[in-house]
Amino acid sequence: MNQQPLDIVGVIVALLAFIVSQDVAIVVGPYAAIAILACAGSVLALSGNEEKIGMFGALCFVTMRIFLAVAITISLAELVERWVPDLQPRYTLSPIAFGIGWIRDYNQVRAALGGLLARLFEKRAGDGN
Repeated sequence: MNQQPLDIVGVIVALLAFIVSQDVAIVVGPYAAIAILACAGSVLALSGNEEKIGMFGALCFVTMRIFLAVAITISLAELVERWVPDLQPRYTLSPIAFGIGWIRDYNQVRAALGGLLARLFEKRAGDGN
């Protein structure tokens, strides 16, 4: 019998199956796992923050990381699978969601991605001439 290794998505689905039906748990489980992992990452990011953040600011920080992770984690996991076919999205969801929550400053991420895209488009424009 070839059994897949246990992952956080499988654990959340199994736990949710006790609360709701298995059909609902299968659909909701990955998103619940993403939310939990993004929450853990964002709390870790907040714990290393030197400046004082109030309760409302911390709640907004964590909430926005969770929403962002739920919105883009599955798409990013499927992109990773296209680059590395041996990786299944089910197993890449965890580090991606945790990483999205853990990023403290998205301005740096936006600047790095913007620079990467600018170089890519400049290279394409140079090849076309």
